[in-house]
Amino acid sequence: MVLSEVCYYLDPGVLRAVMDREVPQLVAGATVLAAHWRHPVADYLMTGDQANDVIAATAGLHHLGGYRDADVGIDVFAAGTPISVAARTAVPGAKPHVNAREPEGEEPVSPHPAG
Repeated sequence: MVLSEVCYYLDPGVLRAVMDREVPQLVAGATVLAAHWRHPVADYLMTGDQANDVIAATAGLHHLGGYRDADVGIDVFAAGTPISVAARTAVPGAKPHVNAREPEGEEPVSPHPAG
């Protein structure tokens, strides 16, 4: 699912309700990509960072990675599993990677295996 340049038009409460309603409908392992402009705009009800934060706080989504620069924020999530797409699809050498945003007690595994 791609959420790009649209979520900041929604009231944060509406976005929260939409995410809470729709994420449980996704198959386990579905990828959710959120990409939004980071700057305040008069027509937007929130910034892109705020929109991505609402998305990131959705139960059942696990943050896998992202990209940020001065203008855009991109976050990648998996539904139902904190395991990377590469590990889930058995890419040679891929190891399960748990992002720092995951619950306490999970040990992160380096995305760059030695050797």
